[in-house]
Amino acid sequence: MDVWESVVGQAQVVERLKKVAQGDSSKIAQSWLICGSTGFGCAKVARAFAAALQSSAKIASEVLAGTHPDVNILSTNKVTTSIDEVRELVSISEQMPSVAPWRIIIIEDVGRMLERTTNVLLKEIEEPAPRTIWILCA
Repeated sequence: MDVWESVVGQAQVVERLKKVAQGDSSKIAQSWLICGSTGFGCAKVARAFAAALQSSAKIASEVLAGTHPDVNILSTNKVTTSIDEVRELVSISEQMPSVAPWRIIIIEDVGRMLERTTNVLLKEIEEPAPRTIWILCA
């Protein structure tokens, strides 16, 4: 199974992220910002990257299906992302992964956060808990 098959038209991005996922896990940055214009597919790239970072095909398929317990995704259709939703993710991020090598938190559309909400997130992104990776989509 190729975790990257849903990412179309972004060959350079895919190649760079593949190299990171296949590289030395002790050198992986724990905070990522994936930016793109509307239609770029930031969420698909983030999910594929999260799947690639987890070491086995079984775990990767669960990540892509949105059912893996160590990968949490915040996606909202509301105008703004609530501070309580982000606080919950921060709390989850402080737990060690239960099955996979990494606990991965994906926040889609970080532009929907108010300043006070981003302030809650800031410390966690600057100093993430061990074995935690944050992926933010903008």
